[in-house]
Amino acid sequence: MPPEQRIRILTPEQAVADIATPASPIGTALSNTINGKIPAVGASFFAPNKQPAKFVVMGDSNSETSNNNQNWHAYLGALCDGRAIWAGYYATATYTLSQIRSVHLPSVLALTGYNKPGMCIIAGGTNPNDPTGLTTADQLAVLKDICAQLEAASIEPVLVSIPPRHDGADATAQTAINSYVRRWNATVTALATSRGYRLLPWFKAMVDTATGLMKPTHQTGDNIHFSQVGHAAIAAASAPALIAGLPAQGDFILTTDEKDTANKVSYPRMAVSGGRLLGVNGDANVAFGWSILSTGTVEVARLADAADPAFFWQEMENATTSILAQQTDIPVIPGNRIAITGLLRLPEGLLDSTVTWGPSFEFRTAANGSAGFVQARDVHLGQAKANLGTGSLFLYVEATVPVGAASMRYNVQISKGRIGYSRATVRDLTALGIV
Repeated sequence: MPPEQRIRILTPEQAVADIATPASPIGTALSNTINGKIPAVGASFFAPNKQPAKFVVMGDSNSETSNNNQNWHAYLGALCDGRAIWAGYYATATYTLSQIRSVHLPSVLALTGYNKPGMCIIAGGTNPNDPTGLTTADQLAVLKDICAQLEAASIEPVLVSIPPRHDGADATAQTAINSYVRRWNATVTALATSRGYRLLPWFKAMVDTATGLMKPTHQTGDNIHFSQVGHAAIAAASAPALIAGLPAQGDFILTTDEKDTANKVSYPRMAVSGGRLLGVNGDANVAFGWSILSTGTVEVARLADAADPAFFWQEMENATTSILAQQTDIPVIPGNRIAITGLLRLPEGLLDSTVTWGPSFEFRTAANGSAGFVQARDVHLGQAKANLGTGSLFLYVEATVPVGAASMRYNVQISKGRIGYSRATVRDLTALGIV
């Protein structure tokens, strides 16, 4: 019997079991799926060839970059501990699944080599194909076709249960939309269970169980679009499902040792003497190749090895102006692919919603002119601290060395505030044979 004939289409009440009753049959099947176990439903499951642990996103307005570095998938990449790496997004406001399939899916399928993702999150379904009847049949056919095309390309489809959408002009319209959301999530849940796909629990993360609406703090007031709190909640709920069953943190990218010959950053521990350094511009205690630039008073503390011997945390702090830690004259080869990674943690201290942090590349010509600049995907630390906790985050960016570049600068910058930072790592993926 074809797999599509084995799918159980659940009632709205059964779909709610996914949210309210984890021990329900569908909740148990989902739990097993998320924890890497084979679900008991169905006999045909997605089993892709081993691919890099990278994910891309296809979606609508809630996946666009209107929220820039506070978007849910930016946060998700930072929360995945290096086990699943954010590799891009393809999203347009108002898009239905049909439009996602026709416009964005070809872009994902065209990715090759090291750019090819291992997973694609299909963050659609909020904009239905048939707004009048709010039917699910057409959308299910489109979703299954998207999944089939991804599977054929050995890219794992990742599904989402969409949050509540209550934007109707009157109570009757809102009831219809609410009913659609429940029916659609039941359908998506059944598809994920029957095929062994990962399902990201967005509905559970966003619903106010007392009202059935989206939580007021998690949306912008229109009961459709996510607030920054909502984006953070989506990321926090999605990370465990996305990295379940993946290998442990990729130490082939991060480094713990300043003597690691694959790391193009020399002596990644920026401050090499104990205690705090004040006003360290040109200070002899800054490790070889590093400079720390600021117009204000800078504090850089090298935390004792005993505090975290595996990661050797450093702390950067500035109350009013930005700190730029920079290492220059790192040799590069044009055309090679470079990756830059690091770990970040958020201690108690000076943070607000304006604080951003992120590493970047700055390529230079032999004559020391600019040959290109690539900014990492920043994280707004105040928002991250408020909504994602104070645990460590993983930052990653990669780029191809441009023609004419002879060297690069490695930059780490915080606009203000205090952070803990570890494992400054730059590696030539091409030279290592990873690309």
